[in-house]
Order: sequence, then C-alpha cells, then structure tokens
Amino acid sequence: MRKTISTYWPLAILLIAALTFCMNAEERESAAARRQQVDVGSVSAELARAISYGLVEADDAVTPAPHAAPHTL
Repeated sequence: MRKTISTYWPLAILLIAALTFCMNAEERESAAARRQQVDVGSVSAELARAISYGLVEADDAVTPAPHAAPHTL
C-alpha cells in the first residue's frame, strides 16, 4: 500500500491542478458572457413582460428621499 501511495501522489496533485485550471477557465468564459451588452429590444421586451404579468405597478413607484449634501473634510 505504501508503494502505491508513493507512486501515484504526483498524479493526484496533477489531477487537482488540472481540475482547478478547467474550473477557472469555465468561470472566465461565463463571466465574459455575463458582461456582454444586452440589446435594447430585449430589455424593453422583458420590461413589457414584467408589466403585463403585473410585477411592476404604478403603486410601486417611490419618490427618492432627499439626501443631505456630503460633508467634506
């Protein structure tokens, strides 16, 4: 058993490194896909769909509260 572990531990390290590399590459690809701009037609269609489903109503509109001017030092 000791000979088997001492023989294959480098392969376990390489396997972990390869899996880490693949997961990071996939994350970079999905992050790039999330950053792509969405066209205006798609956004307006989603907004129209949300309004038609009743997810957005005029009663939900809230006027923003006035904030005090920030203090500078």
